[in-house]
Amino acid sequence: MAPGGKGRRSRRSVGRVGGVALLVGVLAASGPAIGQSLDRITDRGLDRGRDRALERYRLDRAVDRGRSQGIVVERYSVSPAWTPDDNRYGGRPAGANALLRVGGKDLEVDFTRSVGQRDRPEGVNPQGGRLGSFRVFPRLSIGGAYDSNVYAVEDDPDGDFVATIEPSVTLRSDWKVHALNLGARGNFGRYADLTAQNYADYGFEADGVIEVQRGTEILASAAFDHGHIGRGSPDDVNASESPRTFDRSTAYLALSRSLGIYAATADVSATWMDFNDGETVAGANINHDDDDHVVVSPGLRVGYSQAEGDEIYVRARYVDSEFFDPTADGGPDRDNWGFDVIVGAVKTFDAVWRGEVFIGYAPRYFEDDRLEPIQGIDGLVGGLNVVWNPTARTSVLGNILQSTGPTVSGDISGIASTIVNLGIEHEVSRAVIVNGNVQYIYDDFVKSDREDDTFQFRLGADYTMNRYITFDLGYNFTSRDSNQPGSDYDRHKAGIGITLRY
Repeated sequence: MAPGGKGRRSRRSVGRVGGVALLVGVLAASGPAIGQSLDRITDRGLDRGRDRALERYRLDRAVDRGRSQGIVVERYSVSPAWTPDDNRYGGRPAGANALLRVGGKDLEVDFTRSVGQRDRPEGVNPQGGRLGSFRVFPRLSIGGAYDSNVYAVEDDPDGDFVATIEPSVTLRSDWKVHALNLGARGNFGRYADLTAQNYADYGFEADGVIEVQRGTEILASAAFDHGHIGRGSPDDVNASESPRTFDRSTAYLALSRSLGIYAATADVSATWMDFNDGETVAGANINHDDDDHVVVSPGLRVGYSQAEGDEIYVRARYVDSEFFDPTADGGPDRDNWGFDVIVGAVKTFDAVWRGEVFIGYAPRYFEDDRLEPIQGIDGLVGGLNVVWNPTARTSVLGNILQSTGPTVSGDISGIASTIVNLGIEHEVSRAVIVNGNVQYIYDDFVKSDREDDTFQFRLGADYTMNRYITFDLGYNFTSRDSNQPGSDYDRHKAGIGITLRY
């Protein structure tokens, strides 16, 4: 530990608690003052409906849960994973629409969202059931897939079939004022032969919006997840017999106010990570308590917008990560702190183009001198997101992202990643949507000579029989080329599934 590390940690802990208390106090005291200058919440890229008001603010849990194909990938980072505006294209923007002539009827098409992100036509959207003042949306996905390289290894790969089942239920309030959403989900996988790789993920969440007055909203969410880290992740422990599992608890609180062209949001989030111990193939215990930690992150976002769907914004966030027992096994003290400062803009062009660009700086500084700070070029973040709809039935999506963040891997401080992604979605008919995607990822491991180049290719199709039943099939190919011996691998996955909804 660096000289004075324990004292700095105590002072930081006190300062962190004091800072959070001060933030909450300022929010409570400044409400009336802010109300004089700010009128209503500004989230130009999202539907302002209460059902989706929290969509942008929910913590990104950094889990690609896959679909019915049994594809589960966990890319873990000790900092809250983020994009400048999560789910920016996931809501219903108020931007340019067009009319599409289908079957003798004029249908309104939202060209600011991709084909796969738009609401489905009348008759295929789930309606849910009524439970008092809530609507209930149950869902059950069942699938099967073949994985050619379950362990994501270079030599002598083992392939196997996996059956998956994903139940979930969501309750959405149907109130005139305020909103409350509750949810529970599961993701269970069972392998035919490699039964040690079976997994049982599940989670619960609640989020809500309190409309204090016109233009003033308090947003809050809490969630618990039990999950696992997928094979091939930099944080996977290759010596473990079964996938590495964890328990994650998150909490979020925000106050948003706006007036006309100006908007501001102050928030604070907390994430608790508890990694469960594992076992080697020989039955020896693998201690993961040294990776348990808590991350507290207060932030502020200010936006300026003169047109629906367009915005210039600045976002700042302080991030403090404290590990409970980082040196238990002789490893480095991974306690770290840092900040994110981001400037970005969102713009809709010619009705069929929508783009977002952002750039920022996100350094991290560690208590232990053995861990090199993430700063300079490694601390730069930025990106470009584009949605282009050349026709009413076809969408092209492009994404470039430069990000950085600490890990829990040995003496490696973190990973600086560059991601280039290109995808296409096409509506073949009212019931069928096909999609394809190619992606390149470059990972540069800080304070290490390791560099990884990963190529991914995906194809998929969805067939919606009616509002109750959807079939899907998909194929994924992943190839990693690393300068670290034994870290290359190729992996093919193909699967089919059915989803039942109400």
